[in-house]
Amino acid sequence: MHNDEKIAKYIGEAVILLTADHLGIGVEMLDIAKEVWHTKRLPDAPLLGHYASAARKAQEAVIAKGLGEQADRLGQVFYMTGEFPEPYEIVRYKDYLTTYVLRDALGDCTNGGVSSRSDSLELFAPHLSFAQVASYCLENGIDVNKAVRLVYRENLDYVHAEPIVDRGKWYMFGGNYLKTSDSRFKDLTGIRYPVPVHDRTEG
Repeated sequence: MHNDEKIAKYIGEAVILLTADHLGIGVEMLDIAKEVWHTKRLPDAPLLGHYASAARKAQEAVIAKGLGEQADRLGQVFYMTGEFPEPYEIVRYKDYLTTYVLRDALGDCTNGGVSSRSDSLELFAPHLSFAQVASYCLENGIDVNKAVRLVYRENLDYVHAEPIVDRGKWYMFGGNYLKTSDSRFKDLTGIRYPVPVHDRTEG
């Protein structure tokens, strides 16, 4: 197994342990799991066997309590966003709208961002967390790669949209905007003009 594959395996085990803990199941090696998640590095060599065993026990405990399906979804949400969702009933048109991508006439500058791969994106309100949006998308069959959430930077008085996926990355403006003729657009965004999409990442 290559080192990248090992790291992916141990990050996956960290998500298992963190998810089980979130569901109220007592787990071993929780601090190590948090460290692996934040640093994306392998645990110290003497701990590897115990760490893998702790993840296996946590998975077995989740299944034994009948929480396997819920844990799978929560684990996916955490892997994408780095957080677990607080309960919230999301309502279409009040909390999100389908919007359409306005592209830069000079060509794609997003470096493969979400707005370069779809003509429409689901735009979610800023009062929702990224985890709440990801959970809603997974539960309702919405492609998370076609979902973005509004972000308001109060110090700049600036609103923009960011992807739900890969929340560990730093997103920049890639040249594209979102708009719809739906009159509820202003209610959702607080602005009348198109929303800039920050979906460009480096590397």
